[in-house]
Amino acid sequence: MKKICVTCQNTRLLSEFYKRKDSPDGYRNDCKDCRKARSLKNFYANPDVKRVKNMEAYWRRKERNPDLWKLIYQKHRDKQLAASRVYYSQHAEEIKARQRLWSKQNRGVANALGKRYKLKKRNATPSWLTKDQLEHMQCLYRVAAMYTAEGLDVWHVDHIVPIRGKDVCGLHVPWNLRIITASENMKKGNKLQMDTRA
Repeated sequence: MKKICVTCQNTRLLSEFYKRKDSPDGYRNDCKDCRKARSLKNFYANPDVKRVKNMEAYWRRKERNPDLWKLIYQKHRDKQLAASRVYYSQHAEEIKARQRLWSKQNRGVANALGKRYKLKKRNATPSWLTKDQLEHMQCLYRVAAMYTAEGLDVWHVDHIVPIRGKDVCGLHVPWNLRIITASENMKKGNKLQMDTRA
């Protein structure tokens, strides 16, 4: 079925109109394109007013259901993560350049974060490790650096049980380390993910 848009006067399919319960045919009288154009025009004409209205609507929804956004995230989590991975793969160099620029412009914060991670790693390294075990860990980092230098992707040494995990914190010990690609490590983040590879 088709209908005429009252704004642009074009005949369009019903799928090109937003639904409206109180309308005789169940659809709005203006098409989606005209509706979007008018919304953008109103926003740019009164951006501050629109922001205030949007914030008010946000807090009303938040008061009705404090866990609303958590539920929305959980519902769309897999889809959002997949989209994020695709975006990162397509814009990896651009993202890395932005990260380097941010670190350069916020050197104090970047140094503090790096220092905190090093301190956390030092505190997670048991004093009872033997010399051979310490050398084993150094060897893993050298192997990862060698793989990267050979151009076989970028490789990281990952903590299987994260030393900065949200629910559980592991130790900086040989049996908690593995060499994986940087992309795998980024996907994992600070989550616990046991190594299932042989």
